[in-house]
Amino acid sequence: MSSKALSLPPNYHLYLRDVVQFLEKNEGFKTTTRGSMYQTAIIGGSTLLGGLAGGRNGGLWGALFGAVAGMYLVEDYQGIPQQVMQLSDYEKKQLVEKITKAVCSVKYSDFLDWVVLDNNKFEIASLMIMAVQHVASE
Repeated sequence: MSSKALSLPPNYHLYLRDVVQFLEKNEGFKTTTRGSMYQTAIIGGSTLLGGLAGGRNGGLWGALFGAVAGMYLVEDYQGIPQQVMQLSDYEKKQLVEKITKAVCSVKYSDFLDWVVLDNNKFEIASLMIMAVQHVASE
């Protein structure tokens, strides 16, 4: 692996922003994202607590408890494929075009380097935290 930084094209962030803005306009996508994140937080928290209390076996039981609790505590939501199927043909075409622009603007090898390099772990975690905060604030 090379230690070079990811060279994102200048328009990459604009393309990604376009995808996020498109998804934000759809209440179904917001509900799916919010429900998924809450469920993940419940499972993660209970796994952590179980692991702290009972070691590896406790973590397993915590994860199982969290999965069941998350299923009942989070409002019902549909997955992304079901949300996409509910879009009009025009909206589907728009979404595909926006995602294609964002994905095709980054070379695979650069993206792989960016994900694997240790110095980018903090940046990836920061992006994930910002996404969680954004959804939680809605």
